[in-house]
Amino acid sequence: MTTCDIRRETDLHPHYGDQLAGLAERVIAEVAAITELPVSDVVTIRLMDQDAFMSTVTSQRQRALARGTEAFALDEWEVQDLQASLASRQEALRVGWLLAPGAMADVDGEPQILIMPEVLHRRGFGEPHLIQLLARLGCHVAQHAAGGGAVFHALNSPCPQRLGRLPGACPETVLGGHAHWAGEQVQHRLLGYAVPVGEPAWTESGTYHQLLRQVEKLMDGAQARDLMFGEFQEGAEWVARVVKATGGVSLLNWLWAYPWLLPTPYEVKDPERWSVRAAATQVAITGTPEEAAR
Repeated sequence: MTTCDIRRETDLHPHYGDQLAGLAERVIAEVAAITELPVSDVVTIRLMDQDAFMSTVTSQRQRALARGTEAFALDEWEVQDLQASLASRQEALRVGWLLAPGAMADVDGEPQILIMPEVLHRRGFGEPHLIQLLARLGCHVAQHAAGGGAVFHALNSPCPQRLGRLPGACPETVLGGHAHWAGEQVQHRLLGYAVPVGEPAWTESGTYHQLLRQVEKLMDGAQARDLMFGEFQEGAEWVARVVKATGGVSLLNWLWAYPWLLPTPYEVKDPERWSVRAAATQVAITGTPEEAAR
């Protein structure tokens, strides 16, 4: 069974560390059972303040840019464009940090869960929202472990097409949607219901809605909503249709190691089309569908 290493790197709101320690291993075990993805023996969960969170996420993105610059021999203009794009993403995170209570980060090849107790406190997170958060981030850890981080590298790379990602492919839709799909099932198993997507943990003060309106004024409204909700709904529906069409998660789980299997927008709207392409790839690599399923 997977154990969770809870690292308390901030003194803020220590009761959340206790709550997470009591929930994490049960939630991660459910994620592994539902997704049929491998999870390492130890999952690291780091509780940190805003500055440390921003620094860790920023360092991950900067390392991805540096790797791409070296691997693909990018010229000065390409690097400048990518740095500007990175700066824009960092500004979005800075402005909307309260909308993102946690993240999965690749730290020297190890997928780690990062959580900010200050956000949990300000948003009034209780047990249902903690389970929702742990399930989503735990699923990202499982996705990373299953494919050696291949899809995440294609997501963060400055040149994703050179890693096999098709033009227009939708990694955010699949990663977020799969995590939401699994997370809903975890919540039903542990709680008997699922917290609605985007439901604020507090409902009395209206602070959440005030913040969201403020963020939407500072950046594109669609970008602000994506920071909070991702493309969870569409991606979760896509995952559910693939699982139903193929009779399980075996074919879907090939995706995490092969970025070229990320669906295009057409395949998101038509999961059966993606299933045909994925099955053909499976046969090409293994020789038979039966071998791939094992």
